Amino acid sequence: MGGESANLVFLLSREEGCSYNKAGEIVNQMVMDKCKDMELAAEELREYCKNHQVTTTQKVAIENYISSCKNWLRGSHTFSTQSSRFEIMV
Repeated sequence: MGGESANLVFLLSREEGCSYNKAGEIVNQMVMDKCKDMELAAEELREYCKNHQVTTTQKVAIENYISSCKNWLRGSHTFSTQSSRFEIMV
């Protein structure tokens, strides 16, 4: 992992005694599950707004927050797929 020891795949591989590939699969599923949780939370928040007296200003702020969360996830994914930090060194 490019000498990086503070990496979830590396740590999970070491802790579980599995390959980097298996640890990567586990981490990928963890990330996918959290992304689904975030999408569900966003939908629940939107539903809450529909059922309560939420102002337009508040709705805009909520949508901006949801958008920022999605952008953060995309940015993290892009960084992890393009950075040499996460290349496996052999």
